Amino acid sequence: FYEAWAREHLREWVRVLRPDGAAWFTCDWRGAMTFDLAAHKIGVKSPVVGVWDRGGLGMGHILRKTREAFVVIPMPRFTRKRADVPDLWRVEWSAARRECDHAAQKPLALYERAVELVTNPDAVVLDPFAGSGTTGEAALRKGRRVILFERDADYAAIARRRCEAAERGVDWRAPA
Repeated sequence: FYEAWAREHLREWVRVLRPDGAAWFTCDWRGAMTFDLAAHKIGVKSPVVGVWDRGGLGMGHILRKTREAFVVIPMPRFTRKRADVPDLWRVEWSAARRECDHAAQKPLALYERAVELVTNPDAVVLDPFAGSGTTGEAALRKGRRVILFERDADYAAIARRRCEAAERGVDWRAPA
C-alpha cells in the first residue's frame, strides 16, 4: 500500500515540479527505500538519501531512535547548489522542543538547510503537507516564495501565522 501511495504522490510531484527542481522530505529508512522503489518503477531518477541525527531519544521498542532519513528526489535537469554537503546532518531536536502540538513538527534549522540544498534564491517552495508551517517559515526566511497545503484548519492557521511573521522578519510566537 505505501509503495503505491509513494508512486501516486511522486507522479504528481514530477508533474508540478520544474525540470530543474527537486523534492525533499524526511521519513524513516523504510520510507526512503519505498520511495527508491517507487522512483524506479515510474522512471524517475533514484533518490539520494541522507541521515538526520537529531540526538535525544525518540520512539522505539528495543532501540530508541535518534535519527531519521531525509530524501532528495532530483528532477531531470536538477543541478546541485554545492559540492560540500555531507549525507549526515546533525540538528538537535526532541519532542520537548515543539512549538505547537503538531506530532511531526521538525526544527526550523533542518528545513532552512534543506531549502538551501535544493532551491535557488528565486524558487517557489511547495509543501503539500504543511502541518504547522516549518517549511514555509524556512523558505521565506531564506528568501524563497511558498505554496503550502494543509487540510487541518488549526494547523493551517498556525502555518499562516508563521509565514506572515517570517515575511515581517519577526518571531511568530511573539504577541502581535
